Amino acid sequence: MNWLPSLVLAYANIGVIARLVRNSFLDALSSDFVEFIDARGLPSRRKYIHVLKKPWSQ
Repeated sequence: MNWLPSLVLAYANIGVIARLVRNSFLDALSSDFVEFIDARGLPSRRKYIHVLKKPWSQ
């Protein structure tokens, strides 16, 4: 039960982190490189993998 305090403290920040990831994801979906991926005809799964990598590569 030594992990319980850290779990409670982390739980409070989950909403903030989820909101940041969602906003970054939606921002990246409107980028030019996503239009290029669509034009090349790559599958949607591949597009989402690239979009999820983008916020952490900056």
